[in-house]
Amino acid sequence: MTNFEKLTATLMQFFLELQVGLSLPLRRMLATLTACLLEGTPAHLTAMAEALPDIHIAQIAKEQRIRRVLSNPRLSPTQLLPVFIHILHPLLILLPELGLSLDRTCWKKRKRHITILMVSVAFRGRAIPLYWIVKDRAGNSSFPEWKQVLTPVIIHLQARPGLSTTPLIVVADREFVLPWSAEWLYTTYQVDSVLRLKRSTYLCDQDPSVQLADLLQYFPQGDTRGYHSIVQRSEIEWVRSRTHQRDRSQTHRHLIACDGVRPCALYQ
Repeated sequence: MTNFEKLTATLMQFFLELQVGLSLPLRRMLATLTACLLEGTPAHLTAMAEALPDIHIAQIAKEQRIRRVLSNPRLSPTQLLPVFIHILHPLLILLPELGLSLDRTCWKKRKRHITILMVSVAFRGRAIPLYWIVKDRAGNSSFPEWKQVLTPVIIHLQARPGLSTTPLIVVADREFVLPWSAEWLYTTYQVDSVLRLKRSTYLCDQDPSVQLADLLQYFPQGDTRGYHSIVQRSEIEWVRSRTHQRDRSQTHRHLIACDGVRPCALYQ
């Protein structure tokens, strides 16, 4: 038995022990594709088809076979999320806090728009995907879609032994800056959030209101300062500054870190 065959057999047994609920052919194909990736095969349809051990099958047939497997509704993020967390558990328990990155990517393929909204967990400078949804349209995502991808990840992480007490922080770009999203995260799951604001955003801690760029021009890039009782103008909720406990010392972090109750920190 070759090393590739041993790895495939080990992965099949691993998927069986996790009770993923996949049929034997689907489990075998998933284990084979995973083994190909672990051996350094590029995540490309042609390269993956060439790496399959079925040498007596035509290349086009192997590509079609991979397409059918990847389009199988049973290989959904909802089905595989517990598997991802189980695999990552030995690494995640080493972290003092878990950063969840909410991001969206969009491209046009064969005259069709493809938009992927994804939640990833940060580990040593890498974003590891945990959950995602795919839309066949262009444009920004909506608050209900943010809740759709964040909710299962937060629930599974908070229910996982060894991770339930680890603080969660959702990190999001300018597209996801809504005061009620930060409020929803904190009031529903007690999860803090770090939100990036546009430099043109109007803030007001005194009269008259000022732009965020007016504050950032006074300190160099990489510097961090905390501002309390800051309001984002024309919005319903307060955006306040917050401090975060890290390495047993109080430090301000990020551009806007809000939990809907406590204040936020600004960074350049």
